[in-house]
Amino acid sequence: MPAAEQGFRNLILNQRVDAHMRFLAKAEWDANGGAVDYAALDERECWGGLDLSQSRGLTAFVLVFPDGTGGFDVLPGSFLLE
Repeated sequence: MPAAEQGFRNLILNQRVDAHMRFLAKAEWDANGGAVDYAALDERECWGGLDLSQSRGLTAFVLVFPDGTGGFDVLPGSFLLE
């Protein structure tokens, strides 16, 4: 768990670490980047989630496609309402 790595290194291994914590390791983030093949998503089961802001703020719409192997293809979208 990348979020727990710094606490482990600091408290258990007695190493000084940077205070900046990452939710995902950089290698994991880079491995999941790339162009989206929208044609491959046609006819697949999909779940959608919408988070509306009240008056000013960030609004998000996310589509999640299970891939059949235990993973997911995620298409996030967000915009700012003013």
